[in-house]
Amino acid sequence: MTSQGEARATPNELPDIQSWWELPSIAHFCSLFRAAFDLLDFDIEELEEALLTDGLDDTGSPLLVELTVRLVQGCLPGKTVNATNYQSYLRKLFKHKCQEDPTRENLFKEGDLRYLPLRRKVEILHAVCDFRLEAEDVLDLLKNLESDSLRVEPLGMRIVKRRLKNQSRCGRFSVSQRRTGII
Repeated sequence: MTSQGEARATPNELPDIQSWWELPSIAHFCSLFRAAFDLLDFDIEELEEALLTDGLDDTGSPLLVELTVRLVQGCLPGKTVNATNYQSYLRKLFKHKCQEDPTRENLFKEGDLRYLPLRRKVEILHAVCDFRLEAEDVLDLLKNLESDSLRVEPLGMRIVKRRLKNQSRCGRFSVSQRRTGII
């Protein structure tokens, strides 16, 4: 427990955090739109480490702070978001988004982001990535994006390719399988 009564992340949480779908989603978002949105260059392991160590000192994880600042700044053009005021702007952003869509949960009403439970931090970061795609400048920033920059290396190998064959006029299908290469 921290002095503020919130739970901190521990190294024992690593297996849990690696099973959360939001982490690769956040990392992939930042990788795809790094140039267009002026985001940081990091890999998923660095993001995991930043999340697990955030809140261990008074300054917070530099990676999480800077990433959040850049995402929030992109959502709020005309505002000067920095490491000292980003949490205030983040609260205002969530409040505004929840007023626009009353079905949306306000994930960041109060408290210090550094000391929130690990799961909540990940949910907030993922939501801010979504908010960034809703910003007014997105179309202008992405219209000149090269399609090759959106291509990433394959995530794995496809072992079996399924092909449907019509076996009768009644519409019954069977599945034949054959080995293929990379996705």
